Amino acid sequence: MSRLRLCLAGFLSVLGLLVGPVAVVLGLMALGGQAEASVIIDVYQSGGDVITTESGSVDLTDLTYNYSNPGQGGMTPSAGDIVIGGPANGDVYFSVSGPASFGTGGFTSASSNSGDVFAIGLGQLAVPSGYVSGTALSGSSTCDGQTFVSLGLMPGKYVYTWGSRPDAVV
Repeated sequence: MSRLRLCLAGFLSVLGLLVGPVAVVLGLMALGGQAEASVIIDVYQSGGDVITTESGSVDLTDLTYNYSNPGQGGMTPSAGDIVIGGPANGDVYFSVSGPASFGTGGFTSASSNSGDVFAIGLGQLAVPSGYVSGTALSGSSTCDGQTFVSLGLMPGKYVYTWGSRPDAVV
């Protein structure tokens, strides 16, 4: 089964980070191995659909608020951009670096979305409007009738970072 692994590493080391083969991971691990904030994203194919889920929390300390924008699940692999959950307004923050792409596919909107909006890519990160650092996030998006191939997704591990503290090496 194909999996896509995204790692989000802001101001932290990865001591104690265990990534299973079933996860697409955006992981923030605190120095000393204790989780300060982490978001786990799992992108996988189930039958004829591609499902993306997200859970965890984010520390916004070293990010710069930019604007609020409505969010709706979808992805643009050729731009390294993924949005999970929604539809809901999201607060967008700058100062994130990450891969230029995680495949060749263009934009595909999700067929269904639920839960909290979370997005990463294009130098930005988005969380639900009014989000407070450390608050639990949970959401999902499904692209009906899609596969990794049809979406142009390249399985692998991808790292997103931000912050002034040491970034994780994943």
